[in-house]
Amino acid sequence: MKKIIICLMVVSGSLQFSCKKFLDITPIDKLTGNNFYQSVQDIEANINDMYGSLYQKYTNTNTAGATGEFRSGEVIPAAAGFESGNRNQIAQLGGHTRQAPNPNLNLSRVEIPPANVVNDRTLLNATGGIYNFQNLRVWNEYYRIIQSANLLVDKLEEGIPALNAEQTKRYVGEAKFIRNWCYFFMVRLYGDVVYYTNAYQKDALPRENQVSVMNKCIADMKSSMNDLPVFATDPTTKAVRATAGAAKGLIMNMNMWNAGFDPTNKAKYYEETATLGLEVMNSGAYRLMPLEDWDLVTKGRSDESLFELYSPFNYTTSGNPIR
Repeated sequence: MKKIIICLMVVSGSLQFSCKKFLDITPIDKLTGNNFYQSVQDIEANINDMYGSLYQKYTNTNTAGATGEFRSGEVIPAAAGFESGNRNQIAQLGGHTRQAPNPNLNLSRVEIPPANVVNDRTLLNATGGIYNFQNLRVWNEYYRIIQSANLLVDKLEEGIPALNAEQTKRYVGEAKFIRNWCYFFMVRLYGDVVYYTNAYQKDALPRENQVSVMNKCIADMKSSMNDLPVFATDPTTKAVRATAGAAKGLIMNMNMWNAGFDPTNKAKYYEETATLGLEVMNSGAYRLMPLEDWDLVTKGRSDESLFELYSPFNYTTSGNPIR
């Protein structure tokens, strides 16, 4: 009996140590924040995922990128036969007019028939139509991208041994560019928005004045814009990854937006926009394309582009060149 007990104890002890060794194995198919940010490849994958999410957001309604301009009231059907249906809904977003130029080119104007919806709110609640206006109401997709950028900046500033100092600063700048891009386009859509850069934000925050949000984004982008490359050395990333020119272009847009909502300081916004524009022009990284090369501009990644959400669909010479 004593021998049996001793044998059982030996077997039990060996099982205990072998189980511990088994449980300490690092899972190869599950990545967490603690074991993901380890290499350049990990950071590249994270950055590319954020760009992909931006592209997905802007293609789930083909009006998202231009919606900030609709409030001008100038988006209206301009030819006979386009006054009804989906194009009339775009006219309604303008809000200021229901008239379009007469197709016969005389100076009188013709009234656009009322849309199928009563007002902008019901238009944005609608689920029909080819423009998917209802997707404009969804801002959590922007915040998912912002949260990814916040986490990446936090990990980069904490330090990743596989990256040198120059790489770290460049990736921080790129993450900030994506974050501030999201905030800018949310402000265009929603006005006041919730702003945060904390990677582990837990408490609910109120919406913040849009001018304040833009000023914070401008300061955030300025702190890293010169850490980004002047131009892409890899032709496959030309105009589709953040550069110093793209960052300055974003700051210029944010300044011009604020100039319209903060008239007391508009001179400051205009002056800074002009200064940054001159820096971009003198960088040698960009040039205006001649009109005969317009097809190259619409296909994307041209010498004229500061930044774009690239679609392979552009590489065609037939059909609509712009998606």
